[in-house]
Amino acid sequence: MGKKSISLKPTGNRNRASLNNWHSGPRERNFAVVTKSDVKDINKKYYQPKGKYFRTKFTIGFELEKVDLPSLREYAIFKGYEEDGSLNGRNVGEAITNILPLVPKGALRNKIFNLMFQAAPIINANTNTSCGGHTTICVAGMDSQELLSKVRNYAGLLYALYRGRLNNDYCCYDSRMQSGNSDRYSIARAKSYGCVEFRLPSAIPSVTSLIRRYELFYLMLDFAINKDRINFTAFLNKCKPIVLRMYDYNQDRADMILGLAKDFQHYINTGNRRQSVRQFIG
Repeated sequence: MGKKSISLKPTGNRNRASLNNWHSGPRERNFAVVTKSDVKDINKKYYQPKGKYFRTKFTIGFELEKVDLPSLREYAIFKGYEEDGSLNGRNVGEAITNILPLVPKGALRNKIFNLMFQAAPIINANTNTSCGGHTTICVAGMDSQELLSKVRNYAGLLYALYRGRLNNDYCCYDSRMQSGNSDRYSIARAKSYGCVEFRLPSAIPSVTSLIRRYELFYLMLDFAINKDRINFTAFLNKCKPIVLRMYDYNQDRADMILGLAKDFQHYINTGNRRQSVRQFIG
């Protein structure tokens, strides 16, 4: 059985409760290393042994860029806070999560969602158009360029959801995700250790929004890594309930997003811009 649990509690490190210079915050904690009890209710394909513990195959991390930040304190989900010169407003900064396991429904996912709710004062803080929601996904044992090529087959939905940022200078380069490292401001960038950073997503306004994104990125990786063949339509059908919740069950808006996702995926695959997406792609 191993130990009963790995701590998901605050550390008491004061640097995790203060605003650090850009890229100089505390080192992230790895919450993807878990115990047997944490993975007992999920399929074995989603984790692997790591000594006396287990490591989830997929991980995710979020950067939450905010304005009007409240008084800072340490929350277990965040490795800390950093300054960001691209943000406009008062009390600006970004909260950066620790390494989080990206897993299907079950006890471990619920633990991660609980950490999000605990940090609601920060996650629900204000955003504006200068803010983004950079998201990094990783697959254990996979090269980052290989991961990029796989998630590229399902990225059309992200383009549809965050289409307003496709002309943003901080996240618009390599518009078809073909190179992955041509520019630091690419839509998606291959990084080290089998990771891909998506710079495209917009600011994360709330805990609910963060949960929806977690769910979407899990499905993206599950399809990209665990399915035998590319099936974008099946992926969209699986994501439809999440998209509906994102838009307060407005069927017309959800259908519009899913339709755009197909046209954006066609552009990613072929370079052909259908009429519906031309205004969003420079």
